[in-house]
Amino acid sequence: MNDVYARLVADNPHIAALYPVDRYVDEWIDAQRGRSYAHVGEQSRKVARQVAQRGGAVALPRYHRIVLACLAGRVERELPGRGLPPSVCELIRAEVARIGGELERQDDAFYDLGNDLFLKDVGLCTFRLLPCGAELVQVEAGVPRRLLVRGGPGQLLRGLAFFAFATRGFRPMYALHMDPRNTRDFTPEGWDRTYVRIAELMARDPKVKGLFGSAWFYDPAVAAISPHLAYVRERREAAGARCFRHGESDQVTADALATSRKRRTLFDAGRYRPASYYLVWPREALLAWARKQAPAAFATQGHPVASGPGGVS
Repeated sequence: MNDVYARLVADNPHIAALYPVDRYVDEWIDAQRGRSYAHVGEQSRKVARQVAQRGGAVALPRYHRIVLACLAGRVERELPGRGLPPSVCELIRAEVARIGGELERQDDAFYDLGNDLFLKDVGLCTFRLLPCGAELVQVEAGVPRRLLVRGGPGQLLRGLAFFAFATRGFRPMYALHMDPRNTRDFTPEGWDRTYVRIAELMARDPKVKGLFGSAWFYDPAVAAISPHLAYVRERREAAGARCFRHGESDQVTADALATSRKRRTLFDAGRYRPASYYLVWPREALLAWARKQAPAAFATQGHPVASGPGGVS
């Protein structure tokens, strides 16, 4: 990876010199503390504008290509000190290898601050996102309290009790994010392996209260429309997770209809309105489930890591 970085700098010396790459990287990481992987701080945006103004139209994407190569080169040096489970370290190395292989093949348009896939790659190389299989895990997240009022009075009352007694709070939690480049684990067995890895992370991070993710396929209505997807929600609820309605949006509708003619037909007929639901799985319920699924993985748990696994230090 360091060879790729050196080659990119050598091929674009005037672009690499527009702003110190290490400083830009450190400023980006610092601005992300306690925030989403997709957050880009104002200082980073300011530098990005300066690079684009000084270097021309191609300067910023090529600068970001160099930045990502720099970040990817740091991963192997930092990985041993992160206290992560071996199963997750293996996936991190695979993701870094993918990123390195794409650095000299991707179009310049990929390296844009508005491209979520680029931001996901940055998140992977800064340990803001940890690959676990079917999902990426974002550390240092929390469930928004306004979620409770989005599903009516019943959800409010049910949610207050759940977050008071099951999770004992709204944060810190792990937030789940899907990467459309990785769908091979979107199977019952793949999801189970994913959640076992997440539980291995959580067992080493005692302050985390649980995990959550939001998606259209957590909607209970999906069980009748696309029964082959019902397991994603039902298997988790059977192990103590709970779902809360978040609401409708154009993006949720687009995601839900993208791969299914049946869902598109029902939507066009007014018989299906896609809605996003939050799935929240409390810590103790997840760990109890995971220990039954993979007892060997939890037989000799490591000592908790004070800053949390993958936390930006």
